[in-house]
Amino acid sequence: MYLQEWLFREALAEAKIEHQKLLVKADHLNGRNLVGGLIFSLKYPTYFLREIEKLNSQKKHKYVFRGFVSPSGGRKEMLMPFVGPGSIIQHSVDGRNPRTKFRFQRNYFELMKSGHFSLCPNQKDWPGNPKNAWTYRFVEACFSKTLPICFRESPLGENFVNDFEFFWDDADHNLEHYDDKIHKNFNLVKKQFCLTQEEIESIKSLPWWGKQLNREQTGDMVADFGGDVPVDVEKLR
Repeated sequence: MYLQEWLFREALAEAKIEHQKLLVKADHLNGRNLVGGLIFSLKYPTYFLREIEKLNSQKKHKYVFRGFVSPSGGRKEMLMPFVGPGSIIQHSVDGRNPRTKFRFQRNYFELMKSGHFSLCPNQKDWPGNPKNAWTYRFVEACFSKTLPICFRESPLGENFVNDFEFFWDDADHNLEHYDDKIHKNFNLVKKQFCLTQEEIESIKSLPWWGKQLNREQTGDMVADFGGDVPVDVEKLR
């Protein structure tokens, strides 16, 4: 199971939707989930926000990053210019390990929240539609009230970052209007990446709501979604 599906199911459970009865189709390359012909963006349960809010909000570092620094995709090279005083860059496999990835990662969010800026490199060899390129880290930075830094060599898609405030890696990363920017992002990220009441009702209004569907019954849904999504290695965290 992709992390995005687990997050979506956690959000459904939080909304008191019996997600065990639902077939959730994860379109991993585009950061979307399909349920009964309905398409949803990446979604987080709101208890993540409550847990983040409990963490220390003191800004101790200028740049922070904690995640998998893969030997491919160029992430190491992109992060190197930010190594130095005032930065905390940590290699971690917690987001890849099935024993640790499917839960709220306190250490990850604690570090992210301690930075003024959160480094959000994608992969240079992103295989999907460039307009839909995405990463969990960008969303989580906005949840954590830190400003994302995106990279020219691996840009996130316009469909993903539209209307959000962020800096490019080669820009002047100043604190001008910082609080205004992080609060704008926080309000926007809750609206876009947590389930809304309208979205909850749209699932509950499905004609087969509450019924267990078999694979034959869901074939048309998968076809409408563009067929089976390739099983690619989850490189995003």
